[in-house]
Amino acid sequence: MKTKLFFTLLLVLSAVLSVAQDNWIFVTISSKHELIYIRSKPVSRNQNRVKIWVKAENGEYEAIKNGEKVMVHNGTRQVLSEFDCKNNKSRTHQYIIYDSSGTTVESQHFTESDLTWVDIAPDSIYEAVINKVCELFQ
Repeated sequence: MKTKLFFTLLLVLSAVLSVAQDNWIFVTISSKHELIYIRSKPVSRNQNRVKIWVKAENGEYEAIKNGEKVMVHNGTRQVLSEFDCKNNKSRTHQYIIYDSSGTTVESQHFTESDLTWVDIAPDSIYEAVINKVCELFQ
């Protein structure tokens, strides 16, 4: 048990250090062991809103590739999210799913008319993300 914990901590530490050099800020670890980061520089900030890239690493994602559903194992997902710090809401502008080799599997960009503000659920990954985003950039 101690050995497993040691290796898990070692994996997290090495991932945090390598990503930190890439201008990403570690936020949390999901229940599925994804490492969650935010970009160190927001795309935009105005009033109570911050638009920023959010990254999840080491995840399993369902994606559409060549019109077929595929499972991406040990992949990375990047989401361009906008957070409303005053009203505790978010909306997604774009997302990209990469496989373990860094190849894009799926990418989706949403138009302004497609965007919808959604409430952030308590005790969720996005609650941890919005708290970090608003703490650092508001």
